[in-house]
Amino acid sequence: MARRTSSGSVTTAGLCYHLFENLKRPEDGINYIENTSITDQSGNGVNYVFKQPNADWVLPSDFNSITSESFEDYIGNVDKDTRGVSIMAIAFGGGNNSIATNEDWLFQVVIYRSGYKPVVVGDNPDDYTYFPARWGFNYNYNIDVSDTTASSPAVVDAYLKEPIIKLKVDDIVSVKALDVNPAAVTITPTLDGYDLAFNSSYYDHITFELKSATSKSYYLMVARTAIDVHDDITPDMADEDIKLITRVMYPTGTADENTYSVVATVVSSEGAKKVYTLSAEDIIETYYDFQEDKWVTINHGKTMECGKNLTCSEFSVKTGGRNYQGVFLNVVKTGSSATRYSGTFSGSGEGNFFDSKTRKVIYE
Repeated sequence: MARRTSSGSVTTAGLCYHLFENLKRPEDGINYIENTSITDQSGNGVNYVFKQPNADWVLPSDFNSITSESFEDYIGNVDKDTRGVSIMAIAFGGGNNSIATNEDWLFQVVIYRSGYKPVVVGDNPDDYTYFPARWGFNYNYNIDVSDTTASSPAVVDAYLKEPIIKLKVDDIVSVKALDVNPAAVTITPTLDGYDLAFNSSYYDHITFELKSATSKSYYLMVARTAIDVHDDITPDMADEDIKLITRVMYPTGTADENTYSVVATVVSSEGAKKVYTLSAEDIIETYYDFQEDKWVTINHGKTMECGKNLTCSEFSVKTGGRNYQGVFLNVVKTGSSATRYSGTFSGSGEGNFFDSKTRKVIYE
């Protein structure tokens, strides 16, 4: 396996590893690991460099003997209760001074360095009216707000119709909503942080200033959304087949597949825009069943349960190839188009923007 050293040169030294004892499972909390404590124990001489590209580190809970040649067999065949964690610094979330695995495999691991400032977003479904199913696996509830500014805040998703979000913080003495009507949000101190209650659906993203006891300010944007977006690209896929897929989540019993449409504005690599009004499609999921040792495909129809008190419908738009800038997405009541407006459910302005380079939705 190729590895990149701290000097930037590429080496084929083999698999790097560091044994961490007693890693906690997600239900038991987050594993916080300072980057200076990570050393290469493989003898290959390639030490950990914070956020270095193309670096895979294996953090097994029960490490015996793994080589670069046996790594794929290890992660594919070892029983899930004993296999480890693969830290791929380029692939996970985090912030300016941290990376996080988002519960990859069996552990929530956060590697941090000096300056790291965490804010933990409560992820217990029992605390919420609505809780998207996808958050149960990969919701990044550990947010690094270090080195943030009002114009470049850390971002956390919140479901659009959820009236509250819970923050757990240390050394934060005040929280203030910026650039919104003060009546739009109620901020209540709790024993371990703050509850943010949203009193208006007018704002789909709100930036908060978090001030420490030393008067240092940190910034966190709560992006209130009802969409889950991902692209559909495989290496051998023809450009004309590439799609962007949007799942729209709505409170169960309030809507169906015919209630909403998605207005998608595809921006080409040259900046040209083309608008599409999308209707719900069948939701088809394909996954590998390890017990049956085969691929399984399920057609859910045009709606499916997608979390606590939530139902979703799926929409797709062809992007015209790999080299597009992104897609603006607005969820509107059926009957809306580029020339007729029937009301918005999720989004504002031209829409939330899926950036093809970062593969993330940008809220502005």
